[in-house]
Amino acid sequence: IWAAFDYWEVLFPGRNIEFSASIVYQVASIFTVGALSLSRSVRLRRRILFGFGGQFVCLAVILAFRWLVLPPDALFAVLLSLIALCAVATGHLDSALLSLCSQYSSRMQQHLQIGIGFGVLA
Repeated sequence: IWAAFDYWEVLFPGRNIEFSASIVYQVASIFTVGALSLSRSVRLRRRILFGFGGQFVCLAVILAFRWLVLPPDALFAVLLSLIALCAVATGHLDSALLSLCSQYSSRMQQHLQIGIGFGVLA
């Protein structure tokens, strides 16, 4: 297995999951941004710990998929749930990063946004 699409092909033969995974991630991200924008402030430490912890747990469970003994449909549902949870965790991390960056000059914020853009591009 050399690439992510090979991994998914082994786990879910004949099923294209990239579109479903992308939709779930984007929708969960949008709801996370909305919830964080409308809720009262959450401490930075909590956002950072939840973000990194949530991402680590999600990725560790996804890595262990090949050893889980579940029917393919149940495994697919678990995968989409983990993708949604990973999007929520990433939203908390992004929120903490932007909150910290707001303490600096607008030029610093500009460089952060450029860096995020290059990171997404990569």
